[in-house]
Amino acid sequence: MLRLVNKEEYINIIKNLNETKVETRFKPELSERKNHKDYFFIVMESEDGNNTLQGIASGEVYETKSGNITNINTLWVAPEFRGNHWGEILVLHLMKFVKEKYSIYSFMCTTNRDALKSFINNGFEGDIKSNKNTLRLIKAE
Repeated sequence: MLRLVNKEEYINIIKNLNETKVETRFKPELSERKNHKDYFFIVMESEDGNNTLQGIASGEVYETKSGNITNINTLWVAPEFRGNHWGEILVLHLMKFVKEKYSIYSFMCTTNRDALKSFINNGFEGDIKSNKNTLRLIKAE
């Protein structure tokens, strides 16, 4: 099940993830950009009654001279659920929710090689030769 959550719930999810043995580099603090407009947080949970966290994604909408841009800050799928295209589903639905509320000029992200396919399969392009740990990608709308 996919659902939007508010900032406080997202921060609690990140704090709980960081307290488990799951390896993440997420910071529960959110720093807004200069022309910040909005945050979007999406959670994927199991539908078996346990609501097991399967993945999360977040994005920040901000305004530029060219138009609104969404920076996808977080894309994480629990290790036991990887390989099922759930990262792609999270990215797709995050973009859908953002576009329902804002006219978007482009989506951007900085990602690692593990999540690269989720973005490429959603139409992102970028400098794949960028430094070995992070890749900068963009999707024009």
